[in-house]
Amino acid sequence: MNLNEQDLLKLLSAHEWNDIEFKEARSAVPKSAYESVSAFANTAGGHLVFGVKKEGTDFEVVGVLDVDKVQNDFLTTLRQKEKLSLIVDVKEHLHSVAEKDLLVFYVPELP
Repeated sequence: MNLNEQDLLKLLSAHEWNDIEFKEARSAVPKSAYESVSAFANTAGGHLVFGVKKEGTDFEVVGVLDVDKVQNDFLTTLRQKEKLSLIVDVKEHLHSVAEKDLLVFYVPELP
């Protein structure tokens, strides 16, 4: 499943969902991102969006500053068996919202 810019903006204005999580991740992958991957992989899958800051019930698009570094660090960790019990084959997409880069990863459900 691929999210387009309109879908992302609609999700940011909604406040309840169980198949998407937003992480600030401006210059590094937050440790909590791997917990989200595990949760999605163990349920019905979901989307992880880097470049969105949450404050209370509000969300702000802050963008990812070093897209290549953050993306490579995240994907490299997901493909290391010593870090996660199974290799997670996520699908990644780069989106631009309000002229800021967002990384969107789809985490599939794993058997």
